[in-house]
Amino acid sequence: MSFYSGLTSTAAKLLLKYGQSVVLKHETGGTVDPATGVVTVPATENTVTGYGVASRYKNAEVDGTLIRSGDQRLILEKVSVVPKTGWKAQVSGKEYKVMDVMPISPGNEDVIYICQLRLN
Repeated sequence: MSFYSGLTSTAAKLLLKYGQSVVLKHETGGTVDPATGVVTVPATENTVTGYGVASRYKNAEVDGTLIRSGDQRLILEKVSVVPKTGWKAQVSGKEYKVMDVMPISPGNEDVIYICQLRLN
C-alpha cells in the first residue's frame, strides 16, 4: 500500500462521512449510420456512484465564461472510472452537466477529482 493509497482511503472515508451520494451517468457504444444520420445501435447508459461535497464558486472565481453563476464545484472521491467532461451528475436531487474534471494526482496516482458542474 503506497502513501497515496492511504490518502485516497482517508479522502473516501471523509467524503462518505461528511459528503453526499453522487451519481454520474454517461453513455457508451451506440452506432450512427454516417450516410443517413440514423441511430442503428442505441447507446447504453452507464452509472458510477460515489460520495462528494458540492459547493458554490466564490464570486471572484465567476468570470461569466468558463465559470458561470450557478456552477458548482464538486470534490469527488476516487470512483471506479475517471469522470469526463459531458457526463451528467446528480447531486442533491438536481442534474448537472460535468464541464471540467481535474484529477488531484500526487505521485501520479488519483486521490480525488474536482469537477465543475453546471445545471442542465
